[in-house]
Amino acid sequence: MQKEWLFALFFMLMVMQAVGVRLQVRAYRQAVSHLRRRGYVGIGGGRRRLGPGTIVLLACSGDGTIVGAETMQGMTIFSRFRERPDLYGRTVYDFKNELNTYPAKKRKQYKGYEQAADALIGRLQKEAAARQKENSQLEKA
Repeated sequence: MQKEWLFALFFMLMVMQAVGVRLQVRAYRQAVSHLRRRGYVGIGGGRRRLGPGTIVLLACSGDGTIVGAETMQGMTIFSRFRERPDLYGRTVYDFKNELNTYPAKKRKQYKGYEQAADALIGRLQKEAAARQKENSQLEKA
């Protein structure tokens, strides 16, 4: 009889975990689609060994100005995305340079921010190269 109760409890915990993960994935998708409407989106994440993980979403305009920033930090399924309005209006290049000035120990905490900024910088450079190529082809014609 005790084994059945233990199995039922274990099963219920697994179901609750699955429902929680589904809700968290839905929140992630909503946050990404919300930021995509604002501009280019860069995504980064960082996790310590046995500590809370962080997911960072940064959105920037075509000139590199940050127009949206959200982070999710925590270890449980109850973590939600929170806006970071303190980053709005800064350029992604300045933000990346600031992160590079941090000491190594502090940079580990901001790894997700660094990944998101790198993704945005890469995207902006790709867009600039494509525009430059298009302009050079128009000049040749």
